[in-house]
Amino acid sequence: MHVKRVMSTVLAAAAVAVGAAVPAWAAPATGAHARPAVASASTSPFAPGTGQLAADWNSALITAQAMPGAQPPTIHPTRSFAIMQGAEYDAVVSITHVGSPYLFTVPVRGHASAAAAADQAAHDVLVALYPAAAETAVANALLTKELAKIPNGPAKTNGIKVGAATAAKLVAIRSADGSALTPPPFVPGTKPGQYRPTPPTFSPPVFTRPDPEIP
Repeated sequence: MHVKRVMSTVLAAAAVAVGAAVPAWAAPATGAHARPAVASASTSPFAPGTGQLAADWNSALITAQAMPGAQPPTIHPTRSFAIMQGAEYDAVVSITHVGSPYLFTVPVRGHASAAAAADQAAHDVLVALYPAAAETAVANALLTKELAKIPNGPAKTNGIKVGAATAAKLVAIRSADGSALTPPPFVPGTKPGQYRPTPPTFSPPVFTRPDPEIP
């Protein structure tokens, strides 16, 4: 329940990054610098601008984090949202070329469905971070449901490839971000900005950083 309460405050904000790009998924470029159309309104499984796809995957991630023992106690749950949203966003930008990527873009061959790319990217990140989510069909069931809304064809297939490549690359990058390190023992400080245990329990902080330069 604690994870669900924490994540409910993140849902709306987390969907913004991908949701803001949704109108571009269905809007073809125009003008002298127009790019080939990569997705049409018929390939979008939701109304442009709703961000529903991102919200659905956020809900799946919350479910995965609530599984007993799924969330490492020393890693903040919001890290997973950052990785998932980053993968969805960069997968979409790789196809639409609308906006700047978060970290990178991946090659796209021919027409590709941005929605399929975002779905596959979110699924692969979820499974990489929470393998039990795949075993319990949380991630796999949602992917099947979401992809069923997209017409079969080369655009769907190419979108899936883009999403898988983006997720794999971002998960690999974040695997060395230091989040798995054992946090150092907490030593209370008295300088301005340093954390001090507070009443009534005077408990130590849940998350610490192994960086002596950061108060």
